[in-house]
Amino acid sequence: MFVFITVSPKEKQVNDGEPIICPSCGRMGRAVVFVQSQVFCLFFIPLFSFSKKYTARTTCCHRAFSLTKENGQRIEKGDVRLQAEDLIRTGYTNDNCTQCGETISHNFRYCPHCGHPKEE
Repeated sequence: MFVFITVSPKEKQVNDGEPIICPSCGRMGRAVVFVQSQVFCLFFIPLFSFSKKYTARTTCCHRAFSLTKENGQRIEKGDVRLQAEDLIRTGYTNDNCTQCGETISHNFRYCPHCGHPKEE
């Protein structure tokens, strides 16, 4: 007898995007909130999810931010709207070009896609 047990990631969009001034690039954009979790499945039937994280991605420079669990839950319920102060910068090694939005390595001085100088 075979037993199929899997754990797979799941991402769900929470809102359509709140208009904000991006704390990363300073341009007007929308911050779309997502909830990410791991789903435990037995015979490909989802049983429960765990390890919930709330993130927001901006449409202007495609930067990813994390949210506290409390703020994420309130935004998911529709109790509060996302504010720029709620966004927490994540620690990662890649940046996004402020001109074209493409992901570039942290050690590049210029964007390899459009040639725009990287802002420090």
